[in-house]
Amino acid sequence: MHHHLKKDKPEQFKDKVINWRESLLPHLTESLRNSLTASETERLILEMLRRDGLDVLWSAGAYEQGADILCDVQLGYGLLSKIAIQVKMHWGEDYDTTGIEQLEKAFEVHSVQAGLLVSMAQKLGDNVLARIEKAQRKHNIRVLYGEELYGRLLELIADSSLDLS
Repeated sequence: MHHHLKKDKPEQFKDKVINWRESLLPHLTESLRNSLTASETERLILEMLRRDGLDVLWSAGAYEQGADILCDVQLGYGLLSKIAIQVKMHWGEDYDTTGIEQLEKAFEVHSVQAGLLVSMAQKLGDNVLARIEKAQRKHNIRVLYGEELYGRLLELIADSSLDLS
């Protein structure tokens, strides 16, 4: 006999879950900001990409033209697409357009089909947004930052089945 249990309205519960998530994200941001090194940032993004099913070809380190990481994506029918990923360790608000410029270079140097800029920033400056928009007219480019990025990192970190050896 469970019908006497007071049930929350589903939307109330949904709002609570969203609130829990939103209250966790600033803590995650702060923790990462306080302890992440540059190479760990790249490693974290690498693990995120792998977890999301991308086949990581190589991680380039600081001196590579246009890409920190190159990935293959299976399109089906044995077709592959190549993605360049540029990782920027900017916190708070990001006014640096270097990442986008490097990605654009990757389209030439590595003949990739798509580019992903990952910035640890919460917000992108207007100059960066404008630069991205310009780049997107020519290339398949996407930027992952702020809440969307931290939501993904939260999932990654919470996944105890992750093999980090």
